[in-house]
Amino acid sequence: MSLIRSTVAAGSAHHPNEDWIRATPTAMVLLDGAGGPAELANGCPHGTAWYVHQLGCTLHTLLTRPDHHLSTLPALLAQAITTVAATHPDCDLTHPGTPSTTVVALRQRPGQGWDHLVLSDSTLILQPPGQELIVVCDDRIDTIAPTEKAAMESHQLGTSAHQRHRIAKVERERTMRNIEGGYWVAAADPTVSDQALTGSVPSLDRAVLLSDGAARWLGFTHRGPRELLQALDEVGPDGVIGQVRGFEAQDPTGTRLPRPKAADDAAIVDARLNRSPV
Repeated sequence: MSLIRSTVAAGSAHHPNEDWIRATPTAMVLLDGAGGPAELANGCPHGTAWYVHQLGCTLHTLLTRPDHHLSTLPALLAQAITTVAATHPDCDLTHPGTPSTTVVALRQRPGQGWDHLVLSDSTLILQPPGQELIVVCDDRIDTIAPTEKAAMESHQLGTSAHQRHRIAKVERERTMRNIEGGYWVAAADPTVSDQALTGSVPSLDRAVLLSDGAARWLGFTHRGPRELLQALDEVGPDGVIGQVRGFEAQDPTGTRLPRPKAADDAAIVDARLNRSPV
């Protein structure tokens, strides 16, 4: 039998949670919305949290249809993006800040193993039986705006200078979003799904899906994915996120781990799976 443990925790009580998860024994989805600083417009009054919920529900529904295995994961993600875009055509979906999100998707094809997809900087850890861990994270956004990032990180969290440079960093990233030479994220253009990192394995013992707020555990502890799995064994997803919150509280100025926000939304799915495909 599969055992799935998951949790989502908002980074702030004053901001809508933009992380979203849904996990069943054969289909899992994790999204981490990219809302950006409140000072920046996005052309959509529905907001990022709304978009993330709509896309997540639509994609997971597609992954659990009886005929899901007839389509690739990029094709299903493209269909989900198109469907959600059609629900709010009066919004400015061409705006450079239109609501967007990372995507991690994992599905089991009957008798054929597991397929995965990762778009933008959330993380997927796979543990195939008898093999090394497979870690997938689409980190192309990390190559964008290095000057603005360095300027932001040269100032303490919570200062006006830090926020000013954070806004400049996001503005620069928006100019490079979903174009060649930039980075790719799910928004309103379904063709971005072709840029996702994808793969398949014949069987899985375990899969862990992490938003970047939860993956901060790695940065704070300077430990690796295998140690993270051990921490999940010991304290579970809630405990790992609790540790992240403790690290954030101990580092309020961003000295130990420079970052855009003091605390971020965090989501984890930890799935123990049957070793043989159904």
